[in-house]
Amino acid sequence: MNILKRLFGKSEETKIEENVRFHLESSKTVSNLDKIVPIIKMGYENDRKYITTDGQEIEIPESSCPILKRIGETELSVLIAIDLEAHYEWLQNKDLELGKDETIQKAYQNLISKDELSIGQVNESGLEQSKVGILQTTSGLASSYILVEAIWEKIYQFCESDDVTFVVPTQNKLLFCSSNDENFDSAELFLTAITEYFPTLEPKPLSKSIYI
Repeated sequence: MNILKRLFGKSEETKIEENVRFHLESSKTVSNLDKIVPIIKMGYENDRKYITTDGQEIEIPESSCPILKRIGETELSVLIAIDLEAHYEWLQNKDLELGKDETIQKAYQNLISKDELSIGQVNESGLEQSKVGILQTTSGLASSYILVEAIWEKIYQFCESDDVTFVVPTQNKLLFCSSNDENFDSAELFLTAITEYFPTLEPKPLSKSIYI
């Protein structure tokens, strides 16, 4: 079963991946958008209000908010950032040169074209009879690949099943296992521990949810 449809339902959001795949096969590029990349974040609304140092509440105009799109009915969203090498800077709505979906597609095209990926098996105490995989990337944005169907095909091959449980505890962590594994309980326990451990340890925490 398609992981995107199973998680997010038959909705507009599932078209993101279909269009991403289409654009990845295209030779078109937009030169002034070549540095944008997709980043997964918790929450699905921009926080438009903040308090100044003198206690005044200021509302940020929508045009100055980061480009954001919620992923189905989850608590996650995809945002677009400009990769400035030393740090990321959010792309704001007023900076849009393409439509929102087209911009997201372009960001994924950039990420995949420059990234190096591999899938490895986690070898930890208690997992001797279980098979837990991890997506490793040079970009440090493993969580962004939850919207790339081609990666899920590789994950299905690793798990020997298209019924997969996964977690994205931080921006650079995507771990998974087969939900049909006879030792699923121990694998699920490990994934649960990961969602509690990594977000408190690493600087870019993401989700404590387990997606089954």
